[in-house]
Amino acid sequence: MESSAALTALKRHKQAFCPPPGADPTTAALRASLEQISEDCTNCNKCQPECSFLLKHGKPKEIADRLLHQPQPELDAAFECSLCGLCTAVCPFQVNPVEMFL
Repeated sequence: MESSAALTALKRHKQAFCPPPGADPTTAALRASLEQISEDCTNCNKCQPECSFLLKHGKPKEIADRLLHQPQPELDAAFECSLCGLCTAVCPFQVNPVEMFL
C-alpha cells in the first residue's frame, strides 16, 4: 500500500515540476496543489469556523474541486484570503489551503 502512495506522490511531483513541453509550469504546479488539497481534505470542518474566508467560500476541498472542474472558475476569491495559515494550523491532516492562492 505504501508503494502505491509513494508512486502517486512521485507522479504528482513529476507533473508539478516537469510539465509537458509547451505547458505552463505554474499551471501544472497549481493543478497538482489543487488535486492534493482535494484528495487530502476530509471536510472535517475544523478550519471553517475559524476563518471568515472559508465561511464565505466553503471548505478547502470544495474550493479546490470548484477550481479544478469549472471551465471558468471565479478567481477573485483568491484575493480575499489573508494567507494567515490558521486553516493549516488547525487541520488534523496538515492540509495547506493557502497553496491555492500563492
